[in-house]
Amino acid sequence: MLTEWVNYTAEEKQADKAKELIGGYLKRYDFQEACAKWWAEMSNENREIVKQMPNFDADKFFEITGIRV
Repeated sequence: MLTEWVNYTAEEKQADKAKELIGGYLKRYDFQEACAKWWAEMSNENREIVKQMPNFDADKFFEITGIRV
């Protein structure tokens, strides 16, 4: 996921009528931010599945995603 819809809070909507009309915004992540968010939201069980994949290499995984496992 490289983008995510984020809803404005009630306070933000109250302070700005435009935000009330729009309701939220599209937040963009760079690749490594998206990888970090994906990994953080993943269950421990699914993390283990990723690490047990054939030919999984922790160093290459870090080089690509920026995530140390």
